[in-house]
Amino acid sequence: MSGEPSRKVVEQFFEGISAGDFDKAYAVIAEDVYWWVAGGEYFPFSGVHTKADAVKTTAGIVSVFPAGLHLTPTNWVVQGGDVSVEVDGHAVTVDGRNYDNKYHFFFRVRDGQIVVVKEYHDTLYATKILIEGLG
Repeated sequence: MSGEPSRKVVEQFFEGISAGDFDKAYAVIAEDVYWWVAGGEYFPFSGVHTKADAVKTTAGIVSVFPAGLHLTPTNWVVQGGDVSVEVDGHAVTVDGRNYDNKYHFFFRVRDGQIVVVKEYHDTLYATKILIEGLG
Protein backbone atom coordinates (compact mmCIF):
# COMPACT_ATOMS: atom_id res chain seq x y z
CA MET A 1 0.00 0.00 0.00
CA SER A 2 1.37 3.40 -0.95
CA GLY A 3 2.22 5.80 1.84
CA GLU A 4 2.19 8.90 -0.37
CA PRO A 5 -1.10 10.30 1.08
CA SER A 6 0.26 9.83 4.62
CA ARG A 7 3.50 11.59 3.73
CA LYS A 8 1.53 14.53 2.27
CA VAL A 9 -0.39 14.89 5.56
CA VAL A 10 2.85 14.99 7.54
CA GLU A 11 4.41 17.42 5.06
CA GLN A 12 1.46 19.77 5.62
CA PHE A 13 2.12 19.67 9.36
CA PHE A 14 5.82 20.58 8.96
CA GLU A 15 5.10 23.23 6.33
CA GLY A 16 2.54 24.87 8.61
CA ILE A 17 4.84 24.92 11.64
CA SER A 18 7.77 26.26 9.62
CA ALA A 19 5.63 29.00 8.05
CA GLY A 20 4.10 29.98 11.40
CA ASP A 21 0.72 28.90 10.03
CA PHE A 22 -0.41 26.86 13.02
CA ASP A 23 -3.98 26.57 11.70
CA LYS A 24 -2.59 24.75 8.64
CA ALA A 25 -0.33 22.58 10.79
CA TYR A 26 -3.01 21.54 13.24
CA ALA A 27 -5.72 21.01 10.63
CA VAL A 28 -4.21 17.55 10.05
CA ILE A 29 -3.97 16.62 13.74
CA ALA A 30 -6.86 14.50 15.04
CA GLU A 31 -8.77 15.88 18.02
CA ASP A 32 -7.99 12.71 20.00
CA VAL A 33 -4.31 12.53 18.96
CA TYR A 34 -1.89 10.62 21.19
CA TRP A 35 1.16 12.94 21.29
CA TRP A 36 4.18 11.76 23.26
CA VAL A 37 7.36 13.83 23.71
CA ALA A 38 10.65 12.34 24.91
CA GLY A 39 12.18 13.48 28.15
CA GLY A 40 11.58 13.12 31.82
CA GLU A 41 10.86 15.07 34.93
CA TYR A 42 13.44 17.77 34.12
CA PHE A 43 12.02 18.61 30.70
CA PRO A 44 8.63 20.26 31.13
CA PHE A 45 7.38 19.46 27.62
CA SER A 46 7.86 15.70 27.94
CA GLY A 47 5.11 13.15 28.36
CA VAL A 48 1.72 12.60 26.75
CA HIS A 49 -0.19 15.58 25.40
CA THR A 50 -3.57 16.37 23.93
CA LYS A 51 -4.06 18.37 20.78
CA ALA A 52 -4.91 21.42 22.93
CA ASP A 53 -1.61 20.98 24.83
CA ALA A 54 0.34 20.78 21.59
CA VAL A 55 -1.38 23.85 20.14
CA LYS A 56 -0.63 25.84 23.31
CA THR A 57 3.03 24.78 23.31
CA THR A 58 3.41 25.56 19.63
CA ALA A 59 1.83 28.99 20.06
CA GLY A 60 4.58 29.72 22.59
CA ILE A 61 7.17 29.23 19.86
CA VAL A 62 6.70 32.82 18.73
CA SER A 63 7.62 34.20 22.16
CA VAL A 64 10.84 32.17 22.22
CA PHE A 65 11.64 32.18 18.50
CA PRO A 66 10.30 35.44 17.02
CA ALA A 67 11.16 34.37 13.46
CA GLY A 68 9.65 30.92 14.04
CA LEU A 69 10.94 27.38 14.24
CA HIS A 70 11.88 25.93 10.89
CA LEU A 71 11.59 22.16 10.63
CA THR A 72 13.26 20.57 7.62
CA PRO A 73 12.60 16.87 7.00
CA THR A 74 15.78 15.13 5.83
CA ASN A 75 14.97 11.42 5.72
CA TRP A 76 11.61 9.69 5.32
CA VAL A 77 10.41 6.13 5.84
CA VAL A 78 6.77 5.67 4.91
CA GLN A 79 4.81 2.46 5.09
CA GLY A 80 1.09 2.83 4.62
CA GLY A 81 -0.15 5.09 7.41
CA ASP A 82 3.12 4.99 9.38
CA VAL A 83 5.59 7.80 8.74
CA SER A 84 9.01 8.12 10.38
CA VAL A 85 11.03 11.19 9.59
CA GLU A 86 14.30 12.74 10.68
CA VAL A 87 14.10 16.51 10.94
CA ASP A 88 16.56 19.38 11.33
CA GLY A 89 15.14 22.15 13.47
CA HIS A 90 16.49 25.70 13.33
CA ALA A 91 15.47 28.91 15.04
CA VAL A 92 16.96 32.00 16.62
CA THR A 93 16.00 32.79 20.21
CA VAL A 94 14.75 36.17 21.39
CA ASP A 95 18.24 36.86 22.74
CA GLY A 96 19.89 36.05 19.39
CA ARG A 97 21.23 32.54 20.00
CA ASN A 98 20.89 29.80 17.41
CA TYR A 99 18.75 26.81 18.29
CA ASP A 100 19.68 23.83 16.14
CA ASN A 101 18.20 20.53 17.25
CA LYS A 102 17.79 17.18 15.54
CA TYR A 103 14.44 15.40 15.77
CA HIS A 104 12.94 12.08 14.94
CA PHE A 105 9.17 11.88 14.62
CA PHE A 106 6.95 8.86 14.25
CA PHE A 107 3.46 9.60 12.93
CA ARG A 108 0.49 7.35 12.40
CA VAL A 109 -1.97 8.73 9.85
CA ARG A 110 -5.52 7.47 9.50
CA ASP A 111 -8.22 8.93 7.24
CA GLY A 112 -6.10 12.00 6.44
CA GLN A 113 -5.46 12.87 10.10
CA ILE A 114 -2.43 12.35 12.32
CA VAL A 115 -3.61 10.16 15.21
CA VAL A 116 -0.26 9.35 16.86
CA VAL A 117 2.88 11.46 17.26
CA LYS A 118 6.05 10.32 19.01
CA GLU A 119 8.66 13.07 19.15
CA TYR A 120 12.30 12.47 19.98
CA HIS A 121 14.99 15.14 20.23
CA ASP A 122 17.95 16.23 22.34
CA THR A 123 16.12 17.25 25.50
CA LEU A 124 19.29 18.30 27.34
CA TYR A 125 20.15 20.70 24.53
CA ALA A 126 16.58 22.03 24.47
CA THR A 127 16.65 22.52 28.25
CA LYS A 128 19.96 24.41 28.11
CA ILE A 129 18.79 26.74 25.35
CA LEU A 130 15.09 27.16 26.10
CA ILE A 131 14.74 26.86 29.85
CA GLU A 132 18.07 27.69 31.42
CA GLY A 133 19.17 30.11 28.71
CA LEU A 134 15.95 32.13 28.64
CA GLY A 135 14.87 31.42 32.24
